[in-house]
Amino acid sequence: MKKTIIKVINSCEGKTSEKIADAILENFNVQKKPKVDIEKFEQFWSLYPRKIAKKNALVAWSRVEMTNELFAKIVESVNTYTKSEQWIKDNGQYIPHPSTWLNQERWNDELDVITSTKYPN
Repeated sequence: MKKTIIKVINSCEGKTSEKIADAILENFNVQKKPKVDIEKFEQFWSLYPRKIAKKNALVAWSRVEMTNELFAKIVESVNTYTKSEQWIKDNGQYIPHPSTWLNQERWNDELDVITSTKYPN
């Protein structure tokens, strides 16, 4: 393995360290982790009503293969959940931690939205 790495490095003469690292990863068929879109995470965090364990939520966020369409679905789902009986009753006692919500892909759940004023805000 060491010889292979040296061979790849030698073939990258004049290239930046980033390009060399990419060549090594490609040679060993290793995929780079996609960068986390912190801006989108912060938007999610600002919408999510339970502000607890932000670091854990960020880790869970980084595991989601985020697309613009999925982000829109997550935002829509959080907005819908904020009107759900589960999240409104007992002052939001049953709102899951954001990391739990993300890890369980709760944006895919089907839920009923309150249409009455049973649980006013």
